[in-house]
Amino acid sequence: MEDIKNCNLCEICINHKPINGVGNVNADIMFVLSKPNYYTVKHNDIFKSEIGKLIHKLLNMITIDVEDVYITHLVKGRSLTIKKKNILACKPYLKDEIDFVKPKIIVTMGFIPNKVFLKSNIPLSNHIGKAYLTNEGSYVLPMYDLNFIFRDVRYHHLAIQDFANLYKLYKEFVNPNIITFEDNLHSVIKKAL
Repeated sequence: MEDIKNCNLCEICINHKPINGVGNVNADIMFVLSKPNYYTVKHNDIFKSEIGKLIHKLLNMITIDVEDVYITHLVKGRSLTIKKKNILACKPYLKDEIDFVKPKIIVTMGFIPNKVFLKSNIPLSNHIGKAYLTNEGSYVLPMYDLNFIFRDVRYHHLAIQDFANLYKLYKEFVNPNIITFEDNLHSVIKKAL
């Protein structure tokens, strides 16, 4: 995969250090988030951020090892807003990552990654719980943005359902022998938080 440390295709990477994705380059599951946050950029590792730690806990909840996933961003540098030109500038890097990792499931987290992957302006809630088969043979699984969900305890159930959907898709199309996770998801998520 191409290293993006010296990228100068848009103002985001010129003004802020861009980062590559992290994780298993042979992963069956790739998460695509919209953009890295401060802690991800500072440590050059999403698992040092609160969202990364939360993804780790939620994956543990559904018995998928964090070592078996790859996490990247639609836009590779830190920015308050994402513009179309930033997405287009980073698109070759993301395509390179997808081509290299060859994931069976691409989890798109949040409205912008879903809009880009599904080429749809339909509200994200209409896509949740559905998996879309790509021409390359991967499934795209839309999820809510964890940054949004965990601002308010009333929305925590959405993360539970999203990761339960990931488990079902993974079990059906990737690994039918995966260990069953605890049925009481609400108690598991409380432990995770």
